[in-house]
Amino acid sequence: MPTTRPYSQPSRSGDQTLHWALLAVLVALVAVAGLAAPATAAGAQNAVAVINTKAGPAVGAEAAVSPASVGVPGPMFDDETSGSLVAPRTALDDLQAAANRASANVGPGRGAVHGTHVHSSFADELAALGRTDVFSEISYLNGRVVPYGTKGSVRLDAVVGSPGAPSAIYDLKTGSAALTSSRIAQIRSHLPPGFQNIPVHELRPG
Repeated sequence: MPTTRPYSQPSRSGDQTLHWALLAVLVALVAVAGLAAPATAAGAQNAVAVINTKAGPAVGAEAAVSPASVGVPGPMFDDETSGSLVAPRTALDDLQAAANRASANVGPGRGAVHGTHVHSSFADELAALGRTDVFSEISYLNGRVVPYGTKGSVRLDAVVGSPGAPSAIYDLKTGSAALTSSRIAQIRSHLPPGFQNIPVHELRPG
């Protein structure tokens, strides 16, 4: 006859160990979720960018952003007053601000001499920007960049992009002077091949 072993109750120590291990993991997950929630809320608040959509010539800690802006945006920077991120300035933002400063530097006036002084100050203001996508006083002749003052060339007040591959042209005007269609055609006729249909805009101090 087969030997019959006496009955013994199964040990529950293994089940209890698993139970306490799962409970410990659950407690740890709840603690981590509680700590992460405030940090996530703070991060979202700090990531909000401050954008001043009020158009105008004023230049302050907040950058005015125009939908019609042309050019490569500059770097993000902090608003010193609020500590928030400010929208990057575009080439048009800086060009308009430079034109405003140039006019203020020269002061009120009229006529060709006054306009020449404003243009000279404008060139200095653009150089001081330190942007790598804005150039002043660039001369073109028959599709090539030529030295300043070359006979027969067109000299441009502001070139956005690069001299060899411009993306937009800005012609600074003061007083009653205006950018005409014939002047636009003349400028485009001397630009490099492949870039003769880019926008040519009038820029006027505000």
